[in-house]
Amino acid sequence: MSASVRSLMVAASAVASLSFPLASAAAAFQNGSFESPGVGPNGFLAINGPAQAPTGWDPGGNLSGVALFYEGNGRFGTPSQDGINMIGFGGSGATGASLSQTFDTVASVSYTVSYYITAQQLGNGPQSFMAEALSGAVSLGGESASIPVKLEWVEHSFSFVATGSSTTLRFTDTSNGSAAASINWALDNVTVTGAVPEPGTVALMLSGLAVCGVAARRRGLAQGK
Repeated sequence: MSASVRSLMVAASAVASLSFPLASAAAAFQNGSFESPGVGPNGFLAINGPAQAPTGWDPGGNLSGVALFYEGNGRFGTPSQDGINMIGFGGSGATGASLSQTFDTVASVSYTVSYYITAQQLGNGPQSFMAEALSGAVSLGGESASIPVKLEWVEHSFSFVATGSSTTLRFTDTSNGSAAASINWALDNVTVTGAVPEPGTVALMLSGLAVCGVAARRRGLAQGK
């Protein structure tokens, strides 16, 4: 078998595998509804460090007081968006906390992050957040938005293209603490999905490689005569 044919066969094998590994790469993202370990219905736990954090997630920023907290369905009158548990930000005017997770990605593949946010304990004051995908300190994409003073889960999403084998997703409370002391917000049902080539696209690529392979083989046979 000629080197050209062998190379084309390897390339074809790589293309054929695209319909599965790209999806499984994002499967390393975990616990997007914060069910592990959880605090149960109506539960509450201030997150002041890694020991109290949801499985797979890392707390950061300002973790004083109740800037970041675990809460169960029904706490503060807030139903969870998915499952039983959720994460609250900005309790008692303590803002600036963040929650992040680093997960497996495939370079050059596009991913979509989806999540839900609601205001709770509806006092007065503006609230805002930032969600971003990071490669080290470099932002790959994200969203900064204000949070309406309304107890209603609102879906948000953004997309990014991975640049390496891992990416960090981070949520940060950017509210003005002194102005938002009587209100806070919650996060739930975070998902990350990777783009998978359409079956027709994969088939077309394989067909093209097959044609090139046959042509290369014929040239090899002709040269060997």
